[in-house]
Amino acid sequence: MILLQPPIETIERAYAAWLGKSTVEPVEADSDSELLNVAELKAAGFDTETLPDFVSDAIDRQLQARPILRAPQVGDLIVLAPPHGGDECIEPQQPVAIVLDAPEDRCWTGWLVGSHIDYAGDRDLVVDATLLEKGIDPVPLAGMVMSWNRVALRLPAEVHVMHRLTPQALEAVRTLARQTQPPETAPAPGRMCTRELNDQVIVTGTPYLRDDPRTSYLRLTRELARRISVPEYDDQGAQWRLDHGDPEP
Repeated sequence: MILLQPPIETIERAYAAWLGKSTVEPVEADSDSELLNVAELKAAGFDTETLPDFVSDAIDRQLQARPILRAPQVGDLIVLAPPHGGDECIEPQQPVAIVLDAPEDRCWTGWLVGSHIDYAGDRDLVVDATLLEKGIDPVPLAGMVMSWNRVALRLPAEVHVMHRLTPQALEAVRTLARQTQPPETAPAPGRMCTRELNDQVIVTGTPYLRDDPRTSYLRLTRELARRISVPEYDDQGAQWRLDHGDPEP
């Protein structure tokens, strides 16, 4: 049995406010309380030496990419705070990240970004420092760009920008979005593969099995994209079937 992390039940609870499945207390995406500062912890007498390396790394990456409030631009990786779900506090809700592609009909179109790379498929571009302007490590929220999962939404004059993709990375996402056949790489849920695309080496997940453990995540994130998008937007692009990644209209 293949175990992907975090469990899908945990992910569902983290997006409950977006999916309208529960009342929750939202967490603002740009809250300083979520951007833990190691120096401040030390000053408060907290023994940061006991933190695992992966926790310290996540803190450092988050601090390097504090959101910048400015007008949206093509290639921006923006973050949206969870909607208000009522007074009952169940558990913290996860912000949603989106890569912006282009302004279109008074909306911005783009792609949903996921943080759970264990669930990556062959059309999910795994984000690393080489794909970002300034070459900084991505925040944990920016795990992979789902090139198959488009959104369209109206944005305010200024948005919270976490990162910005390089032109080459943006073109890689667009190329993956046009992909009609999965790569020859064998399906391996939870594993990544390197591929050459547009004369650059990228990392994606692998194709899907017929009974793939990533199925629930695909459905959840597809529904999430629909909830985020304006009601009149209906993406009629090719969708992945969950049997060997064959496309369907």
